[in-house]
Amino acid sequence: MQEANILVMRRAAILWTGSALVTGFNIFAAYAQDQRLVMGALALTAAFALFGVAFGVWAARKVTARP
Repeated sequence: MQEANILVMRRAAILWTGSALVTGFNIFAAYAQDQRLVMGALALTAAFALFGVAFGVWAARKVTARP
């Protein structure tokens, strides 16, 4: 069970890094005031949100799986 928790935490660290990059891209797009760039940033945010939901489902299954 401990191995599953460690694996989820390692992958969550990657998810947090990606979240920071997406947030930074959104801030840059807003600062640039380019509509196409803002729409691209919002599309990237939506895709990342779906990835985050999938990660949550995977993590829940991984941690609660019976040996």
